Amino acid sequence: MEKQLKKKYNLTIGNSFDDWESVDRFIHEYCLERGFGYQVYRNDKDLNDHTITRRKSFRCSLSGNYEARKKIDQNEHRVRDSNKTGCEWHCNFKLPKTEQQIRCTTLVDVHNHELNPTEIAHLNARYRQFNDDMVQDLRFFTDCKVAPIIQLEILKKKHPHHVFHKQDVYNSIYKLRENCKDESPDSGSFLNSLFEKMTEDPNWKVFIRHSGNERRLSGIFWMSSEQQDLYHRFHDVLLNDNTCKTNKYNMYLSVFIVRDNYGRFRNVANALVEDEMASTYT
Repeated sequence: MEKQLKKKYNLTIGNSFDDWESVDRFIHEYCLERGFGYQVYRNDKDLNDHTITRRKSFRCSLSGNYEARKKIDQNEHRVRDSNKTGCEWHCNFKLPKTEQQIRCTTLVDVHNHELNPTEIAHLNARYRQFNDDMVQDLRFFTDCKVAPIIQLEILKKKHPHHVFHKQDVYNSIYKLRENCKDESPDSGSFLNSLFEKMTEDPNWKVFIRHSGNERRLSGIFWMSSEQQDLYHRFHDVLLNDNTCKTNKYNMYLSVFIVRDNYGRFRNVANALVEDEMASTYT
């Protein structure tokens, strides 16, 4: 039983690290092994040299609680659930001016939710991000015109301990195809801006659809992390409306809207599609 409970990555107050890259890498593996997501919520720089980080803090991604902006009438509005649980887990690291090593100064190792080591990589996009070797593989296979589904299977075989979702791989391949003849510079620029959002926030959702043998771009769907939270809380009634080719891409803009507990309409997702057929939304 003791062997089953033994962890590869362990953290205690006083642990030291040579650089911040080592801290980031350790926290990533530590949280992944235990089965919970994390966020950086503090990153303090040296007052005299902003290239030097002095303090850095991490907390569980379920920390905090949803708070309504104003009091609501319980008889008229229903309080919606949020995925935040108020989890208290957090840790702090510090690099004093008088020392050369970074040390863990605080560790509150308490969770108020279930930890899920076997499924966390499927639930949290942070743990599915590609490393440099994976990106190089994708670039090479894409240049060699290897089919995306084959690339996915190769990556699974080459990196058996990494979780790959088909859409993550397809989106990365599409990003590498910057010189595709069938796509205008405007659409390429728009896609790049969405991919930049995904880089800044791994919880962003971007889905791309191709049509025909020429793999023509026929649809783009995007949803920010804030929009996902709104959808999670207010998805009982979902409204959809399309504008008829009023944008420079000559495509339909499909807008998805919910109504929050204050009666306000909130945008929770958007898509560019080439038609309004039912098959487009499946």
